[in-house]
Amino acid sequence: MKTPTQEQFQTVIDNLEKANTAKALVNMGETEVNYCGSPMCHGGWYAFSKDLRDIDEFSDNDSYISYFIGAEEMGKDLGFKDQFELMQWASSNDEIWGNKSGSYMFNGETAFLDGMTPITSLSQIIDHWKGVKERALQYA
Repeated sequence: MKTPTQEQFQTVIDNLEKANTAKALVNMGETEVNYCGSPMCHGGWYAFSKDLRDIDEFSDNDSYISYFIGAEEMGKDLGFKDQFELMQWASSNDEIWGNKSGSYMFNGETAFLDGMTPITSLSQIIDHWKGVKERALQYA
């Protein structure tokens, strides 16, 4: 499985930066994208950054967006078939990802930990992605 290009990593970083204008908080357990600036997960912020509005067939609210939509888009933006292929890549390339928990990037803050600092903001996740991009150059 091929490592994303520097341009693909930068696309993800740029999209997350768009959502980070209000110093966005992160709640990795939140699966609904909340457009009021409330905490949501990594995939949710990605969906928000790209304004990926779609009707979820299981929701009564036509503006409901699952984090899944953002996660899928992120996988595609990085050149993978879907979010699962991205998670598999991160798990198999822990030296580039930065820890052994890359497969949890859409459902657990451990994917972004480098030490014991709790993940509370999108800025921390963006910084992690910047590190992934830098480390990928070492393994190219």
